[in-house]
Amino acid sequence: MFLISAQQVVIMFCIMLVGMICRKIGFLRSESEKDLSNILCFVISPCLIVNSFRQEFSVQRLALFGELFLFSAAIFLVNIVLSQLLLGKRIGGRIFHLSDAQSAVMRFGSVYTNCGFIGFPLVQSLVGDIGVFYAVPFNITFNIFVWSHGVSLFGHGEKGRKSAAVRKVLTNPNIIATAVGLTLFLTQFALPFIPARALELISGMNTPLSMLVIGANLAGYSIKRDFTDRRAWLGVLLRNFFLPLVTILMLTGSFLPQEARLTMLVMSACPVGGFTILFSNLFGLDKRFPTRYMCLSTILSVLSVPAVILAAQAAGL
Repeated sequence: MFLISAQQVVIMFCIMLVGMICRKIGFLRSESEKDLSNILCFVISPCLIVNSFRQEFSVQRLALFGELFLFSAAIFLVNIVLSQLLLGKRIGGRIFHLSDAQSAVMRFGSVYTNCGFIGFPLVQSLVGDIGVFYAVPFNITFNIFVWSHGVSLFGHGEKGRKSAAVRKVLTNPNIIATAVGLTLFLTQFALPFIPARALELISGMNTPLSMLVIGANLAGYSIKRDFTDRRAWLGVLLRNFFLPLVTILMLTGSFLPQEARLTMLVMSACPVGGFTILFSNLFGLDKRFPTRYMCLSTILSVLSVPAVILAAQAAGL
């Protein structure tokens, strides 16, 4: 499994490299990146989720879906507590001399991974469509936490925040797609050939297009500048290595099937997510540090994700 995961990560980074080249030579512009990101998040990802529910129904599989949802919530809660202890103002913020903005960005980035852009494609490559089915509860939990706890890390006192957060969660196309997919799964309604095939083809675009967009975002990456930021390194060590190892410890005590455990681990081991930059922009923070943090984490994930999977194998996961 380690070699398979390493190969898949390298393949994905090769596609990222194509995206970087396209950005450098002007084939992809910033406006194009935004448009492609919207298509990925609001069209392709929902299609991928609906397609993953086209499984044979069983009570055991439905019960497992519920267990994965609860387990995902436990992962987020543990990550939130640990990131607060290690990077919060009282302890980590003082020890590592973090500003309030850096503390907020690093706590957010350590909890909320790039599970949509990198997690889904990698899980699909390693486990297949059943892996995407297992990854959906993690994605649901991600959206619930990111629009409640996540947004609270960047600011306070915004009118209607709680209701707005609930609305963001409920109207998110990925959540709607989950409801549609779950209905198809429970009723075992078979889609006609043409829409079913269209769904499969659109879903197949997820991995290559995700990697192209991420590669385009990394085009402005500076090794000299970003590799010397010690605070970014601190956040990356926490996000890419420490917290996934904690997830391994949690998984070793579970009775989940091996494919489901691998799915939870991969989703948890992904690098810093793009919401880190999105929320920094939204709340008027300097986005240079969040960008540096996310880029460094993404680059190192080519080593960290296979290393985490190797550690899981050594632990008998």
